[in-house]
Amino acid sequence: MLFSGSTAIPRKEVKKEKKADRDEKLEVQESVFVRWLASIVDEEIKDYKDLCDVRHLAAVAQLVTGQDVSHYRDRSLAD
Repeated sequence: MLFSGSTAIPRKEVKKEKKADRDEKLEVQESVFVRWLASIVDEEIKDYKDLCDVRHLAAVAQLVTGQDVSHYRDRSLAD
C-alpha cells in the first residue's frame, strides 16, 4: 500500500527543534545558577562569566572550602 503524502517532520527540522530546546534549557540553567550564586555571595554577579574575575571566584572558593583565600593573589597583577 502506497501513501501519497507524509505528515512526518523531516529529520533536519527535528534536529533544529531539539537544538533550540537544548539552547533554551541551557539559558534557563545559566540564569538560575547566576541568581543562586548572587544570592549566596556578597559580590554582584550578573553573568556566569563573572567568575573569571578573581574576586568573585575567591568568594565562591571561600564558601565552598570554608577557608579564607584572600591571601592568594592574581598572577596577572604580579610583577
